[in-house]
Amino acid sequence: MGTVRQLVTDALSLLKVTESGEAITNSEAQDGMRALNQLIDSWANESYMIYRKVQRTHALTSGTGQYSIGSGATINTTRPVKISQAYVRDSNNADYPINCRINNQQWSRILLKSLSGTYPEFLYYRPSYPNGEINLYPEPGSGLTLYMECWDQFSAYTAITDSIALPPGYERALKYNLAIELAPEYRDPSQLVLKLAQESKERIKDVNNINIPTLISDAINVTGRTRGLGIGGIYRV
Repeated sequence: MGTVRQLVTDALSLLKVTESGEAITNSEAQDGMRALNQLIDSWANESYMIYRKVQRTHALTSGTGQYSIGSGATINTTRPVKISQAYVRDSNNADYPINCRINNQQWSRILLKSLSGTYPEFLYYRPSYPNGEINLYPEPGSGLTLYMECWDQFSAYTAITDSIALPPGYERALKYNLAIELAPEYRDPSQLVLKLAQESKERIKDVNNINIPTLISDAINVTGRTRGLGIGGIYRV
């Protein structure tokens, strides 16, 4: 486990800006940390690069289907990049799964989004900023608690002495991809650095791309009867 300063040093060494064992200046380290934070911020848009998956809960309000989530929001916690799985638990400790794989097009085609129900069947998450938006359909009944698997974004580094404490494979991927991020300010990376940067990311994505639920057919008619997804409401086709 190294530090931000060491990671920047290694990245510059890959670009042949510094020699092995040569120290970098504080200014170079600070510039490198800014580039590092920009890099991990961009990784938040690549689902399979995210390793932080945290279960969060929230007691639902009967008849309320929309909740903001983020710092100071209705669900006051870290704003998730993605919600991959969810279920509701009732007062008898029985769990009812919710389909989180509904997309924006499918959500927009539901005419009566305020339809009341007992157990929500679908969760549509809009990752707006600064707070995300959770939409449940149909709206929940009483006595339910929502459980969610949230994919959290990376935390930014604030000091060049910060430790790089990440799962296996991430430090290597950061080193090679940071070299590419810094290259426009110094010199072009070698083909080997480019290859290893891509390869190291692909290995992480292979590990993270497990147990991802698949979306089944969304064929639904306007009568309220469903085929596949089970949405019990009026639907625009």
